[in-house]
Amino acid sequence: MNPDIRRAVPADREVVVALRREASEWLAVEGIGQWEKPWPSEAEQNARIDAAIARGGTWMFCEGGVTGATVTFFGEDRGGFWEPTLRRSGTGTAVASAPALYLQRMIVGAAWRGRKVGARILDWASECGRRSGAEFLRVDIWRGNDGLEAYYSRQGFTRAGVIPDDVLRDLGFPEYPSTVLMQRGIPGGEGGPFDPAELWRKMV
Repeated sequence: MNPDIRRAVPADREVVVALRREASEWLAVEGIGQWEKPWPSEAEQNARIDAAIARGGTWMFCEGGVTGATVTFFGEDRGGFWEPTLRRSGTGTAVASAPALYLQRMIVGAAWRGRKVGARILDWASECGRRSGAEFLRVDIWRGNDGLEAYYSRQGFTRAGVIPDDVLRDLGFPEYPSTVLMQRGIPGGEGGPFDPAELWRKMV
């Protein structure tokens, strides 16, 4: 399959929420409580999704008029989790403050599972990062979802740390559930202007 891509528009919030709900139902069958409830509330969850769409960071992957996957990424650590966690772990200043691309809400719908769409999205995001001068592709994942951590490990990610409770409290997120930080390196390359959508189309 070769899904097309487009940048999300405000009306896509409901599509993102529906994909999230579908994923949570599948996870519940597996005995995993991820996304069982919006965090910290439905209103705040929707506000985060709306803000990401407004900033142009959310992408929708479509085929035959149906959206089957989505991802959001930005060039900054919007939660502020990474640098204090990596410094605490002894990783070092250079890695802790390295330029990176930060993933959020990568969701592949049930109809597209098993077709390596997630792996292709990650490779595309890495290439976007390379062209933006990023050195790492980073994601924070739900604590206790061992299957998700194993998935990212198979995609070349390594565990970089777990956000300490006091860091979460200091940042104002005392019950934030996605505390496992994973990253993979991005090979160096020349930066410069590029169109992420056209890059996806060339890569697929």
